[in-house]
Amino acid sequence: MKVAIVSFGHADSAIPMAKWISEKAEVELFFTFSLNKRKNNVIDFEDVNVTTGLQDKETTEKSFSEEVKEYVNGQFPVHLFIYKNLKLKSPANWKLSKRFAKILRKFDVIHFNGKNMAILQLKMFMPFKKFVFTIHDLENHTGEQAKNVVGRNLNKYIIKSKSPIVIQNKTDYNEVLEMYPTKKQKIHFIPFGILEIYRHYKNEDFKAPEH
Repeated sequence: MKVAIVSFGHADSAIPMAKWISEKAEVELFFTFSLNKRKNNVIDFEDVNVTTGLQDKETTEKSFSEEVKEYVNGQFPVHLFIYKNLKLKSPANWKLSKRFAKILRKFDVIHFNGKNMAILQLKMFMPFKKFVFTIHDLENHTGEQAKNVVGRNLNKYIIKSKSPIVIQNKTDYNEVLEMYPTKKQKIHFIPFGILEIYRHYKNEDFKAPEH
């Protein structure tokens, strides 16, 4: 079975997840970012020259730290797909999603990790594919409240779909079951576990800068 994990952020949990799944299936991990968003915990390529679309191997290599590459250790391919921006209505993003969907069609299962409005575009271009969704947060974090309504509506769309759902937070899992009791069979509580990728970093890499 060929599985594509398409991760919208959550790099520190997506990479270990891909590594463990790769022991049971053929996995490729796709990280999606945009030209104006190039950083997420263990991934930071703000100084790398990228264009929209799927990045070539050389650019992808430059975009990931030595610690990430050491952890992956060639066990599965890791790709980088860049959108123009974070806007759903952007014509450029629709064209990019169409291109991305063509790449993803070769996989038997597509696992969307995290929430992003690009999911709606990608699903539209792949109406008959099998999908799995991992929901990390029912509500946005502090400072992200302006996007709460959009995020909530996307979560509702995902939960009401026919696709299996993984929820990694026990509180959120219980809340979803209470709100959607008829969906219990397709909703699974699977904690993301130890974020073991951080073991490849030295402690000083995570110290706060001195002032």
